[in-house]
Amino acid sequence: MTSTHRSGPGPGHATGPGPGGHPLPPIGAPPEYALPPLVDTVLSNGLRVVAVHAPSVPMVELRLQVPLPAAPGREAVAQVMAEALPLASLRYSAAEIQRMLGHAGASLTAAGGGNRLSLSASTPAASLPRVLEVLEASLGAPRYEEEHCWSAARTRAEQATAARSQPTAIAQEALRRIRHGRGVPPAVPSDADFAAVTAGQVTRLHAESVRPAGAFLVAVGDIDPEHTVRVLDKALEGWGPASAEGGTAEPVTPYRTTAVYVAPVVPPAVELVERPGAVQSQILLAAPSLDRSDPRFPALSLGNCALGGYFSSRLVTRLREQRGLAYRVDSYLDELLDENVAYLDLDTSTATTGAACRELYAELCRLADDPPSVREIDAARQFFIGMQTMSLASQTALAGALAGLLGYGLDPQWLTAFSGRILEVGRAEVAAAVQEFFDPARFTGVVVGNRDGLAGQSFGPLIGSR
Repeated sequence: MTSTHRSGPGPGHATGPGPGGHPLPPIGAPPEYALPPLVDTVLSNGLRVVAVHAPSVPMVELRLQVPLPAAPGREAVAQVMAEALPLASLRYSAAEIQRMLGHAGASLTAAGGGNRLSLSASTPAASLPRVLEVLEASLGAPRYEEEHCWSAARTRAEQATAARSQPTAIAQEALRRIRHGRGVPPAVPSDADFAAVTAGQVTRLHAESVRPAGAFLVAVGDIDPEHTVRVLDKALEGWGPASAEGGTAEPVTPYRTTAVYVAPVVPPAVELVERPGAVQSQILLAAPSLDRSDPRFPALSLGNCALGGYFSSRLVTRLREQRGLAYRVDSYLDELLDENVAYLDLDTSTATTGAACRELYAELCRLADDPPSVREIDAARQFFIGMQTMSLASQTALAGALAGLLGYGLDPQWLTAFSGRILEVGRAEVAAAVQEFFDPARFTGVVVGNRDGLAGQSFGPLIGSR
């Protein structure tokens, strides 16, 4: 589909002299994304399955996501469960599972936290039945031994210690408190939280939450979708609605943090978070944004891209390239405690933190009088569609993207519809979206840095007026 919103040569036309003085060939109109053949169904045990035929290599990528129950304060238990789950089987020992996966040439990993448990597997297509055998044994008949859980807790505690020292993690934790109150539990549990986890707690959490009702599995690779669904239905029949001890057949109610921690109506001050001795500052700001199902989301996505979503965006050009005020600057759309937000994220030196904040504020204000031009939008459109095409080209990327969509409550067809809308969105829609959702008055956030080094700097209205 060719966009009708163009000015000057723009994409799709020769852009000037190339090597040897010859004109560059036209870029051409970006294509709409087309989903590969797939089956979207529910197995007899209640598990939703999306099986996709993508035979680029003779492999299969599996992504399983299970909602965790509505009970705060279980972050450390959920993370230990995820660490232990791949090898926690009543039927096989950990050594036997490792041998089975090794002989299959497969990998199986898990991650847990927030409101979901996620498992990922990568296997040669011919070894899929063996991997499903291991998966069913861990999901339907787990055995969490105290020693195994202690080892898993120690591993996660070591990872958490490293994460807590990073400026990004410090900024995220502070932003959670600012937007949702000081009662919000930390995203990264403490060493004491991990040390307190017992095998009994992990076993109970598995029984309460790890069941097929409400969960989904994405399978992408060199498979026949219809046949794979039948294989999955048979292989996972032992993982029933109440297969684990103490389990029930009721669907899990996912833990939605915004149901417990509500964002303040009036944005509080942007806070300074002390990081003694730091020679750089991290600025992280967030404002309420749109759900991906909102019809304005494609326009906001393009506007975000033009503002700070890629290397030729306004923020990168102005703050990094022209002014030298940022090592890295991004704007992006994501979640914070299940709240859809627009982020502004940049790293700068301690000495230039104030100037970077003032310049960032000026660029946000500029959107009111000078929203992204047709040329900027067309360039962002080309980048957006090109990156989407590349990011969905591999089996791994497509499996991850589909799992993300299902996790947001969207269907696979959203990818095609979104691609089409990106090609259709005009300047007026983009302008309205960025002017509303990137209004500087909507943002709250943090500056992580050296308080002594920041003393006496002028941060401008974005921070100074709060």
